[in-house]
Amino acid sequence: MATSLTLQVSKWQVGIFGTAVFCYWVALYLYVPTLPVYVQGFSHDLGHVGIVLSMYGLWQALTRFPLGLVSDWLGRSRPFILIGFGLTALGAWMLGSASSIVWLGAARSVTGLAAATWVPIVVVFCRFFPPQQTIRATAILVMVGAVGRILATSVTGFLNDIGGYALAFQLAAGIALLAMALTWLVREEPRALRRPALGPVGAMVRRPPVLYPALLNAMAQFVNFGVTFGFLPILATQLGASDVQLSLLITVNFLFNLVGNTTTATIAHRLGARNLIRTEFVCMGLGALVAGLAPQLWWLFLAQACIGLAAGVGYPTLLGLSIRDVSDHERTAAMGLHQAVYGFGMFGGPFVAGFLADRFGISVTFVAMAVLCLLLLVPRLSGRLLLVATEEPVPAPSG
Repeated sequence: MATSLTLQVSKWQVGIFGTAVFCYWVALYLYVPTLPVYVQGFSHDLGHVGIVLSMYGLWQALTRFPLGLVSDWLGRSRPFILIGFGLTALGAWMLGSASSIVWLGAARSVTGLAAATWVPIVVVFCRFFPPQQTIRATAILVMVGAVGRILATSVTGFLNDIGGYALAFQLAAGIALLAMALTWLVREEPRALRRPALGPVGAMVRRPPVLYPALLNAMAQFVNFGVTFGFLPILATQLGASDVQLSLLITVNFLFNLVGNTTTATIAHRLGARNLIRTEFVCMGLGALVAGLAPQLWWLFLAQACIGLAAGVGYPTLLGLSIRDVSDHERTAAMGLHQAVYGFGMFGGPFVAGFLADRFGISVTFVAMAVLCLLLLVPRLSGRLLLVATEEPVPAPSG
């Protein structure tokens, strides 16, 4: 009887928190498809546009790793999630009420801080499941986020047609507050305080099997955020895209990302991690190249399919590699490190692409990013980075 009641409560908690996380991702991405075009309305200098867009990745990179450590030390995660959901609402409101490019940069920084909440979200959700079901828990959570992003990006253009850019920002703020309210209903059992021990953390950071997958993921995010969430929407408007078509471009990326995630789960053991990462950079480079050479709008949809598939194949593979050889008590810190490192790629992509695009044009910038992806496949250039990141662990000798 007690066991049955406990199970019902657990399912209720999973449902409530899962709904809150769904709302969180909707709030973060409801305005993203047309955000670059919106920012360009405040400054035609693409370098300035790139700086604003890059703030989202920068503040994730700076806060995700420390946030994971502090959450572990204090034994509490829910307070940080509540703060993060509040920042999601604040950032959306600031974007919608911006009166200058500087205000937009500050607003995008706030949403970057909000996105760092993903670290404690994963930890809390996994605690609703037995330890042996951690992979199942993360798979459910990733699926919830994917569906939320697909839904959010698919309606942006329609919202803009109804109420202008402001409507999407206002709805995002309201949905984030709903996520915050739902999270108040979620219980978290406090854990014992742990004394900070930076020595083992520093040693883990220096381990190539932990660091190298993060660096590869940073390179992939550099291209993905420079193209998909950076300047592809602006290029699309130059080719005649409407706000609805801009929405569909991002949605196509997320749909193929989901296809890549699903496919990777079934073929990973057959292809192996190294071949999956090579596939990621081939598809990513091909997508950036197609976008750079695009003479018509439909080429950009093809480019988004390639980039989305690449991220869907590579992201979970590199995420798994980063914690494959890490002990259980270090995994939260390792995950925070991985997300922080690839956050610098999310920052660097729009930042660098903005200045290159302003000087050489968006198309040339995309071609340069395609070349970067393909260079990573050259053994003498990627060398030890790719080989060590995907190296199979040596079994311990028996007896």
